[in-house]
Amino acid sequence: MSLAAELAAALDAARAAATVINALYRRNLAITTKADRSPVTEADVRSEEAIRDVLMRRFPAYGFYGEETGRSAMGAESIWLVDPIDGTKSFVRDCPFFSTQIALLRAGELVLGVSSAPAYGELAWATRGEGAFLDGERIRVSTTRALEAHLGAVFADVVSAFPGRVRAALSGGFDSRLIVRMRQEEGLSYG
Repeated sequence: MSLAAELAAALDAARAAATVINALYRRNLAITTKADRSPVTEADVRSEEAIRDVLMRRFPAYGFYGEETGRSAMGAESIWLVDPIDGTKSFVRDCPFFSTQIALLRAGELVLGVSSAPAYGELAWATRGEGAFLDGERIRVSTTRALEAHLGAVFADVVSAFPGRVRAALSGGFDSRLIVRMRQEEGLSYG
């Protein structure tokens, strides 16, 4: 079964959410706390409403499971799963490390996923059997097997910025929390 219509709807929904989110980003919104102690803002609710509007207009018989606005038709064969702002804690701190997540669950199997990073203007998607794409270009899993090959740039950056502190810390054994702490102390990372 082709997922072209569902993918088009999910991409349009992600774009609609990005418009809402970008209009409210860095606007010092009021924050409320949900029962699980996680934050929620007007941007979370309004962007999920925009997503729900697009998806339910095109696929009214599908179920909808939204993190902020609730659930409907959970017995349907096809159910949209939505987190309008994955990373609300970053969003409220004006840190751009948040994204919108939309997935389609069909007969208990994930068949489609869309991830939008509004602050960066990036849009990624994948459909079962068709591959993954970022802004229209195919993306692939790296062929590198050693994690160290990817971490070199991060560690080189930290070592060059804090050579004495890194050597001193490493002499007592490596603790990855050190890097985060040093970057935060120097204002190079958000907390």
